[in-house]
Amino acid sequence: VHGVVLVTNATIAFLEASVGLHAERAFGFNTARIGLLFIATAVPGALFSSFAGSISARIGRRKLVLASVFGLAVSCGIGPKDVLFVQILSLLGLGTSMGLSCGTVPALLAAAAELHGGTPAVYAMENAMEQVAFILGPVLGSVLVEFVGFWYASVIFSGVIGFAFIALTYGWRSTPTADEVC
Repeated sequence: VHGVVLVTNATIAFLEASVGLHAERAFGFNTARIGLLFIATAVPGALFSSFAGSISARIGRRKLVLASVFGLAVSCGIGPKDVLFVQILSLLGLGTSMGLSCGTVPALLAAAAELHGGTPAVYAMENAMEQVAFILGPVLGSVLVEFVGFWYASVIFSGVIGFAFIALTYGWRSTPTADEVC
């Protein structure tokens, strides 16, 4: 779970730091329009996070986290990003994926705490992963944007998330399941 927190938060931090500048360059957006563009992320994030608990009760937390990680990879990699409709579609997918994971990951962390001997250590590690992600995402993302452009940087982050998705899927298959995570 901590690796997924690192990778997904690094991607979100990259996008938060880069989308505004990209919208200004690609579409000529001013600050107000850039703010409105972020509504495409905020609204589905708020809606889906409120329903994540009931969705996970139906299909299971693992499946929901896998779906949100997969959705984040697809949303990040969709392109070309210089088409406004595609950019908005990407942000809608990002918000949906963030809402689903934000509504599910805390329960997974609580289950991990029970399995690994205590809540403080698990939550401290999760917080450390978030802080590292919010350093790495914008730094690595800005370097990539300078060298390969915004869309290719997004595709690279999408590939990293895809790798995390594969590792997460494999790890969950080979690890004994606990009833609180199913």
